[in-house]
Amino acid sequence: MGKQGQYNYKGVNAQAWAAMSLFLQYLRYTDFLYIQLEAPQFEDFNLVFNDGRKVICESKDWGRNFSFSDLKKVLKLILKKNVLGEKDEVLIICSNFDDNLKDKIHAVRYFEKVRQEFKKRGFQGNEIQALSKVKFWKISSKFNEKMIYSLFSELINFWLPQEDVIRIVDSILMQKIYKGSAEGSIFSREDIISEIENLRDEVIRKSGYIDKKQRKMDDILQELGIAIGNSKSPVWSDSQLSALSGQPELMFFVLDRLKDKKLNKLKDWSNLWKLYKVYRLSFSLFRIFENNLDTVENKKYILQFFKNNIGEIKRFYQHDFFDVDVVKITKKILEDNKDNKFIEDAFEIVKKLITERRDDFFYLKTQRDSSWERGEVAKLLQEVYKKAGIELKEKIHKLIINAFNLIEDDGEFSRYTPREIFEILRDWIENDFEKRLLMLVEILSNQYDKFYKKFGKKLEFQGWEHMGGMTSSVGHHYTVEDRHFIGFTLEPALTDHYSKSKNKNQAWRFIKKNCINKTKDVSKSRPDFLNRAILPIVLERYQDNDEKISNEAFEILKEFILSKKGIPHKSDLIYQALRGCPQLLDDKKWRLVEASTNKYGVPVSVFVEEIVSDLAKKGNPKAKKALADWLKNPKYYEKFRFEMNMIQNIRIIFENDFKHAVALFEDFINSDFFINKQDSFESYEIAILLYDILKKDRKRGLDIIKKLSRQRSLTKNQQIILCFSLFNYRGNGQSDDIGLIEEVYKKFINPFLNSLDNDINKIVEKLTFSQAREALVQFSERLARNKKIVETLRIVKVFINDPDPYLSGENPEDPENKYNEHQRILDGEEPGTITSTRGWCGWVLMKCSVLAGRDHIKELIDLTEQLTKDENWYVKHMACFALSQLAQNRLTVLPDNKEVLFFGKDKEEALERAKRVDIDRASDNVKKALAKSVLTAFDHIRILNEKDALTFVNTLKGFPDEAIAEAAPLFIFFAEFRKNAFRDWKWKTDKYYNDLGSDKYDDEKFKKILLEVIDKIEPKQRFSFAAQFEHLLRDLDYKRRDAERLFEIGYKYLDYLTKEYNHDLSNIIYMTIKNEMEKKHHFCRWHDLYLKYLEKEKKFYKDNFKPEKSMEMYWWPSYYNEDILLLIHQELGKDKFLEAFDIITQFPKELEVHASDKIVSLLEEFPKTNKTAKAIIGRLFEKNPSKYYELKNKWTNKILEDNKKN
Repeated sequence: MGKQGQYNYKGVNAQAWAAMSLFLQYLRYTDFLYIQLEAPQFEDFNLVFNDGRKVICESKDWGRNFSFSDLKKVLKLILKKNVLGEKDEVLIICSNFDDNLKDKIHAVRYFEKVRQEFKKRGFQGNEIQALSKVKFWKISSKFNEKMIYSLFSELINFWLPQEDVIRIVDSILMQKIYKGSAEGSIFSREDIISEIENLRDEVIRKSGYIDKKQRKMDDILQELGIAIGNSKSPVWSDSQLSALSGQPELMFFVLDRLKDKKLNKLKDWSNLWKLYKVYRLSFSLFRIFENNLDTVENKKYILQFFKNNIGEIKRFYQHDFFDVDVVKITKKILEDNKDNKFIEDAFEIVKKLITERRDDFFYLKTQRDSSWERGEVAKLLQEVYKKAGIELKEKIHKLIINAFNLIEDDGEFSRYTPREIFEILRDWIENDFEKRLLMLVEILSNQYDKFYKKFGKKLEFQGWEHMGGMTSSVGHHYTVEDRHFIGFTLEPALTDHYSKSKNKNQAWRFIKKNCINKTKDVSKSRPDFLNRAILPIVLERYQDNDEKISNEAFEILKEFILSKKGIPHKSDLIYQALRGCPQLLDDKKWRLVEASTNKYGVPVSVFVEEIVSDLAKKGNPKAKKALADWLKNPKYYEKFRFEMNMIQNIRIIFENDFKHAVALFEDFINSDFFINKQDSFESYEIAILLYDILKKDRKRGLDIIKKLSRQRSLTKNQQIILCFSLFNYRGNGQSDDIGLIEEVYKKFINPFLNSLDNDINKIVEKLTFSQAREALVQFSERLARNKKIVETLRIVKVFINDPDPYLSGENPEDPENKYNEHQRILDGEEPGTITSTRGWCGWVLMKCSVLAGRDHIKELIDLTEQLTKDENWYVKHMACFALSQLAQNRLTVLPDNKEVLFFGKDKEEALERAKRVDIDRASDNVKKALAKSVLTAFDHIRILNEKDALTFVNTLKGFPDEAIAEAAPLFIFFAEFRKNAFRDWKWKTDKYYNDLGSDKYDDEKFKKILLEVIDKIEPKQRFSFAAQFEHLLRDLDYKRRDAERLFEIGYKYLDYLTKEYNHDLSNIIYMTIKNEMEKKHHFCRWHDLYLKYLEKEKKFYKDNFKPEKSMEMYWWPSYYNEDILLLIHQELGKDKFLEAFDIITQFPKELEVHASDKIVSLLEEFPKTNKTAKAIIGRLFEKNPSKYYELKNKWTNKILEDNKKN
């Protein structure tokens, strides 16, 4: 509708209802901003979001179907105006549309054939491109009306009579949507919230009776208390209930007291129960019902209440527990009802829950999974069925057939129909087996037919499923699942009927006649699913010792196996059953295997492979030959495979027939499929198998590895198994056999590197896949762990010049930098993994800086220096680990000679060079990303003179806040601990460590810098500094000589950090105060700090708190307050306790102040004339009138009593 239509908007009802319905639904999303009504250049209305995207809505409430040509006109108009953005959608709201059109719209994104069909219908190129943005919502304007009333009732979150809801919604439609549309205006989230707030205030104001602005809270609660004893009180009138439900503190005052009260006649309170529609009240109301099931009259009332109030629209904004509460209470009534007096009522309730409760008509689908609720309803139906008579059981059967989707569920979970429904059907069949089985088959076939019609009128059910479960895998365990109606109903019913039959031959004749169908005989009346349902029976007969019975069963199974039709395929189900059938003779298993392999030459499923592997493991010569033959058959590799099944087959026979397993393995890795076609991901699994061969037979394993390495060129798959089979790459160093590691080094790695002249360029040419080279450096780490330092460094010296890792854009394996750690660091992302060839070199060098590597320290420093000077930031990052280990050990002494340094004095100059990581010239992003690794290195390099230390901390001061927070321990060390750290220093030389004395170090400069840094960084980053001081105080032993000095340091800075309140710091501040008060040292000073910080917190709330922030700030007050208040009461007395509690209760009433019953009870110690105690009780009452009503009354009454005495 264009400009002309704006002035005739009252006649466009469907558009108005659609607009308001979608507006209310999208309020669920916080990024939704507003609805724009008939904006310039648009037709109906748009839904607009904070990122600029919009949903362009077109409402077409026509008697006829919305068609292809209608869609073409809509798109042509939108595209002509050039208003469709990249992220936008086009939503068509209509009461009727061509189902084929919706299906085609969905398929056009994936199929060129469908795009061509739109082209034939006259859609232009840009229109076809826009089809992917089109969505449909099929809804009638009549039902939209109902939905809007339901949505609005839920949104306001207080109760109004339905006639008021209708009046108010209609008013909003008229004033905001109708008139707003004429002006092309917008209606926002804030607008509707404001409308609701004004509405709530107006309802409360008009009530007068329970308006807190017009009356004192004490008077209101007193009258509510009286009304709780009188169901006829005017408080329970509609107008007063509306006002009451809009004030939660008053409403819960009522409900909390009613929950503890016995109500003999719930009927007398019928007006109150209407409030169940308000989400936050429904739980309490249903608990009242639960507590009053003592009388038959109440039970009748509750059941009738449920029947009357099971509406057709579920809650949208919150999870709807209505169904579960109804089921729970109805079950209790049934359990208490031994004579089944209420069984019909229970059935009517379940029927309504199943048939009338819906949420699938909303455009925005529910965000919850309601399968649990459906399951609970189904359990109640099953309970009803068990207690029901014949007539009621038939009603239940009809309900199930008409209301449930019986044919789509398969696999582990129930999406459509709970398991209990299928169990009811099974019980129903067994009561008249032969007749009802055939009845159910017809019902199921009709459901299939109806279901397939949705995909096109020509698609029919002719006994074969068109879609269904496939084989799935978890780890190396494969399963194929069938439909739930087979597994939970038909199969157990048939099996029970056969096994329990007194005349098995007669039972078998019935099954043969009615349930077993050859491929050519399958039809809608003789569906294939019956073949699958009787498989356990046929397999049982196949096991029979009677040759005639067994052969008959074999022929049936063979026909099923060779049939090319069926979903899931019967051969998969048969072979899966054989896999889990240890009692079946191996010869009989092999006979069924041959039924397929003789015809096709290769296994028809993974289950066949598992059976053959198991037989080969037992030494079956035919099975062993089959495995070998498959490896040489190209057809074996053409099949779709979940994983490399052959590797699992080899593993199965590995222990029992190692020689045969190795022969199969070699055949496999020499196959063209493995070398050139297999997914390389699987090659890592194969490498593990080669490692296992190597462990079991070193010579055999090394022969395979050497033979592989001598090939002129190696594919990626070959490189993976060559390099990742040399050690247990999935385990740690302790998982390796050091003898095997040494032998692999001596007999393969060392000769292999020598054969390539230890030239990294030749190695890269041979091992083109960077991860293969990386694996060789990982191998060297295993050598280092076992103190083989010479061998380790021999490998590192080769690969430290490897091109991997690459700078941004230079990696041929990663041209888009998806995995480029250097780029991630440039982007400010902290590295989180050890990766790349040179990266692993840094990690391995760290492992060498141990006592066993002392003789190679100079070499270790030189190699570390090379990495610190690398252009790649990730390599610098990994170099920091090696540098950190060197720095940590540099001034340690040898375990057997305390007068000799680990380094020796001649290595310091080399280490000083290696320390130059050049982080100070890096970008803020790099500093942020590398803060932890760089600081890990420099955390151990604290032996700095004043000049170097000042340069260092000033460099750190220039880091981003996150990096400064990581450096908190260093700032604190140089400010408070460095000055006196080297009093008895004896490791001086003419060049090093001769200027570390306290007389040459001015710590005031560093203290000033520390305070500057704390002030400079964001408050949330100050937590790291607070944590350091908390740790200092927590571990402080007051018996040590310098305890007071350390206390003063910790206290001073915590005091400094409390100069303003910050929520990110508050918890650790209060925790520290609590912990230190418990030690009883300096209690008064901690008390002073506590009061100071409480006052800061109170001021913060006064300046910053707003009611709309209640949800965010509700939990901000510290839960440590309770413990601290008790400690103050214990150590300093009740007056100091009252002083602190007084401040806390002055926090905004919307916040949780953790005032436990124990704390509140201490108020009773004070005389009733104490104004502070009285004020505290008043504030507590204001926070929670329901909880503190009795306390306030008790206090008031005692004051009155004292006055009388005086």
